[in-house]
Amino acid sequence: MFLSRALKKPGRKLFGVPILLAVSCVAAAELPSTTTHAGSAATRSPQTVAPSTRLPQEAAPVGNLNGWRQIYRDDFNTNVGLGGFPGAVSSKWGAYPAPWKDTTGYGMYDPGRTVSINSGVLNEHIHTEGGQPLVAALLPKVPGTSKNGQLYGRYAVRFRGDAIPGYKMAWMLWPDSGSGRQYGEIDFPERNFTSPYLYAFMHHTNATSGGDQDYAKVPFDMSQWHTTVIEWSPNLVKFLLDGVEIGRSTTRVPNTAMHWVLQTETSITAGQKPAASAAGNIQIDWVAAWAYDKSAVGGTGGTAPPPAPNVGPDTIAPTVGVAGVTEGAVRVGQVPLGANAEDASGITQVKWYVDGQEVAYDGNGAPWADSWDSSQVPNGAHRMFAKARDTAGNWGTSPTVGFSTSN
Repeated sequence: MFLSRALKKPGRKLFGVPILLAVSCVAAAELPSTTTHAGSAATRSPQTVAPSTRLPQEAAPVGNLNGWRQIYRDDFNTNVGLGGFPGAVSSKWGAYPAPWKDTTGYGMYDPGRTVSINSGVLNEHIHTEGGQPLVAALLPKVPGTSKNGQLYGRYAVRFRGDAIPGYKMAWMLWPDSGSGRQYGEIDFPERNFTSPYLYAFMHHTNATSGGDQDYAKVPFDMSQWHTTVIEWSPNLVKFLLDGVEIGRSTTRVPNTAMHWVLQTETSITAGQKPAASAAGNIQIDWVAAWAYDKSAVGGTGGTAPPPAPNVGPDTIAPTVGVAGVTEGAVRVGQVPLGANAEDASGITQVKWYVDGQEVAYDGNGAPWADSWDSSQVPNGAHRMFAKARDTAGNWGTSPTVGFSTSN
């Protein structure tokens, strides 16, 4: 099962669970770990938490799960005022420091002016001061490598937030080795804060482009508390929302150590600096992490279900048919292309071929569509077919359609 991002941009794939397409989003370049921003919890008052945090909270899960050994959790029982994070809780947390800029360059990471902890909730107050949008990227210190990474693991976070125009979340597993298409990347949860959807992404190892990835998309109300889980194991990544699997990928899964980054920043798709009036709170109830350990047995403290057993491989190819070009048609100039593709597990991408050469691609979900410049081939008779890929990697090929060009 797969995922992809973009508003109808090429090169993206969708997980084969009941999911759709995704918004354009790009992970930030990795930055080294840090300590605290100048300031003291004793001299700055705690950030006021929005009234909506009165929605039901819950304790962080405690204990092993089948196949997962718990190695990290934080219920935020230590109050920390503005200016005190992450220094006051440095045994568990790091953060990108000011004046580092975020992915777009509009926002500035500044945990000292955005992050506080009060009454069991970590609060990120996303806002603008002196014309500068202030954001936060938090680094849970999960036991493992020197960068707090591990090879495979389970990562869970319970959170809610306001609809803040011009800002987004991209909470991810980032390779210890740094940026590079060869390592892959896992992003969940990810969304613009005004989007009605929540997304999950898995960038393939040895990616051929920024869009060489899988994605999932589900409707989402961020005003309520939700729990997201990444389960990353050999050759499998699964995404769960409130205990329900929304997507998985088995294609070129990352296989080097990665660390957790809870990155909140300015929106990439907005294309402009957020309005100075745009402000709100992103709140985290708890976080927890487990190491991948096949010998681990579930205890009484775990609140999530054990990893589901792998089922047998899907070897059934999808069905696909060309749309937009009919038998015997004459085409001139730019030709709209379509395809009808079906598979029980879902379709991740469709390609169109003319005379055996790939001419178009859509990896952004149904309706499958693209266009092709017919002047790229000589006038005369040609043959077209389409291919569709399902979430298990099976390719189906359509019947061939004969047509001609007259440019």
